[in-house]
Amino acid sequence: MSRACWIATVFTALVASAVRLPGQSPFIYGIHDFDPRPDGFTSRLEAGGARGSITATEAIGHNAADRSGKDYRSLSSRGHTVIARLNNGYFPNGTIPLRDQWNNFAARAANFAAASQGCSIWVVGNETNLSGEWPADANGYHRYVTPEDYADCF
Repeated sequence: MSRACWIATVFTALVASAVRLPGQSPFIYGIHDFDPRPDGFTSRLEAGGARGSITATEAIGHNAADRSGKDYRSLSSRGHTVIARLNNGYFPNGTIPLRDQWNNFAARAANFAAASQGCSIWVVGNETNLSGEWPADANGYHRYVTPEDYADCF
């Protein structure tokens, strides 16, 4: 191995280990989505001695009293990294709810994360500039959500 190649390899390993949380896959492979089961993807990786990341999208709603979560250990226990994307819902409910439900949504997201196992990376919201991801009001009008609104909600 040339010196330049060795330095690049060491540098890559140092960067990867510096930003990786304990239990995360050191590989860059990834797939979207957790459901249906990503067994074809994970089986190929595992056969090659690698692991990857799997994004799970979850419509959790904004019921602050809901304390349910999800068990992702079927993948994380095998060395895969699970990234959970928390949405209020899908069209027409919006990736985050209407403003008057933001506190409830925050409580629901916290409850879901606390009740879930096998995941340590949480993403809130999705494609915030897409009108289909904006919440609809009682009249069915999709309320534009500004970047400032997302910051306030978060």
